[in-house]
Amino acid sequence: MAVLSVVVPFHDVRPYLRACLESLARQTLEDLEFILVDDGSTDGSSAVAEEYCASDPRFRLVIQENLGCGLARNTGVPHANGEYLTFVDADDVVHHRAYERLVGSLAGSGSDFAIGTAARFGSLGVTPSYVHQQAVIRSGIGTHISQHPELVLDRMAWNKVYRRTF
Repeated sequence: MAVLSVVVPFHDVRPYLRACLESLARQTLEDLEFILVDDGSTDGSSAVAEEYCASDPRFRLVIQENLGCGLARNTGVPHANGEYLTFVDADDVVHHRAYERLVGSLAGSGSDFAIGTAARFGSLGVTPSYVHQQAVIRSGIGTHISQHPELVLDRMAWNKVYRRTF
């Protein structure tokens, strides 16, 4: 059983998918599995996913008709075997130590989930995400939303690692 399962739903993201999967393959956390959920792609994205599955046994591909990102995430969850679970959008690039840090935080704290910050890629280069600068203003171990109500601003699924029992 993997320590962390990463579910990556994708639909017609061929220009971005390779960078995403490469960032996942380079993670410093060793015991990972990647469940790639093709949500009815028609642009050849699935061929990119198949390349990674053929060359790295940590990657597995699940194919479904186009049902949308949320349902594609839900499709991936039963295929996940890890103690912890996370989601990545196919146009994301994940810092190489992100999962090592987030899983380490969970293992040390006993918390149900850990949150990471995010940066945006755009015409101005790489800039901090405004929402995450507001929501994740300091590090905290074992906190609760009642102590830090600004956390409610962070409603994204892709910057968190969840304990499966949660």
